[in-house]
Amino acid sequence: MGNLALDTSVKDNGDGSISIELPPFGATKRHLSEIAPNLFRSDEGTYIAFNGEKMFMSGELNDPLPFGKIHWYESGILHIGLFAVGAIFYSLICLLSIFFLLKKFSQKSRNSNGEKRIWKFAALTSWLYVLSPITTFVYYFVGDAEQRPFKVETALTVGNGLLLLAVLTGVFASFLIFRNWRQMVRRERIWLAPFAAICLGAIPLLFYWNLLGFNI
Repeated sequence: MGNLALDTSVKDNGDGSISIELPPFGATKRHLSEIAPNLFRSDEGTYIAFNGEKMFMSGELNDPLPFGKIHWYESGILHIGLFAVGAIFYSLICLLSIFFLLKKFSQKSRNSNGEKRIWKFAALTSWLYVLSPITTFVYYFVGDAEQRPFKVETALTVGNGLLLLAVLTGVFASFLIFRNWRQMVRRERIWLAPFAAICLGAIPLLFYWNLLGFNI
């Protein structure tokens, strides 16, 4: 997951030099001049060499760090934005579930049994997504600090387990949404359509970052 902030942008200036934006998030910029074919050096002593679609960077000419070319859909910044959208939306669903729970005690719900089941699974999915990172961090940081190195695998396994349950309940909730789409009012569609899209879109994103397995 640390690779989310490691995008490195390289721009050809067209005059025999290149400009790079270094992680995190392009905070450091370098201008490098070509000193040999496919070899560039900056005034700060940074060296960059290219070999096909691979780039090697180092402060010295030995032990360079390798970089691979990525497609636009593999951008860490893009994935951070998608994670943020999902987190915000799931958090809103969690707040709505609390509101509906309080409303349930004040007046009788007019929703059908099918609609109630959809909202229950939507709320369950959202709470699982929200609680997954919280549970991981709480389990890791609570307790004896000296035991933390031995708790990493268990903490990540617990978090991955909650994510896997969230994916399963999210897929089932999306199925219920599509099956009951015609019976829904416009207000429900506005909330549940993007919810289903986010649930299904989260699967390849979580799979890409190995958050659905247990290969720690």
